[in-house]
Amino acid sequence: QIVTLKKLFEKFFVPYDGLLLSRFREYISLIVDWSSRVSLVSSGDREYLVERHIFEGVLAARKMPVPFWGRLLDVGSGAGFPVVPIKLIRPDIRCVALDSNRKRILFLKKVARTLGLPGFEPLRSRFELVSFPFRFDAITARAVGNDEAILRRADELLLPMGKVFFFKADRTKNPLIKKGGVEIPLGSISASATERVIVAFGVRGADSR
Repeated sequence: QIVTLKKLFEKFFVPYDGLLLSRFREYISLIVDWSSRVSLVSSGDREYLVERHIFEGVLAARKMPVPFWGRLLDVGSGAGFPVVPIKLIRPDIRCVALDSNRKRILFLKKVARTLGLPGFEPLRSRFELVSFPFRFDAITARAVGNDEAILRRADELLLPMGKVFFFKADRTKNPLIKKGGVEIPLGSISASATERVIVAFGVRGADSR
């Protein structure tokens, strides 16, 4: 899978070095190891982690307009898609990985320790209940299933120019587009991966805290 990752880095002109590859290798190993006892990814997807799950976050890190040293809240982080790849490509971003499942949060804490990710905080809570003493520049959500709830809370969680990014398959007519979402294509990752897009929403009118 690291060979596949290198090929995709080169295809999409993403700079990389030995340290970055090593961190991705450790991340993949942790997913495979923990998936035997925690529901992270399906057995059929483990062979295609880079193409179907990981590289989407790599491309998103380069396309999402998150400011330097910005804050990002990832909702329903699960195995860390897309927040861990985003953090690896953009280490300046301060990330909160939110999930209500205790075992998945333990996994993400293990990822943070093993990979050495300062400014990466796994947090166990439900999205509708969580609160913070600060606001975020971006909210990301992938395969969460309750887009409307995220949009309803966006005003109170985001900074005035903050944005919500939903990760979706572009082969479907997504109802978010009708609500004002703007598609950001991620490109064709591989023949085995479904074409993906980000649907972005800008939120205005929230007072900064």
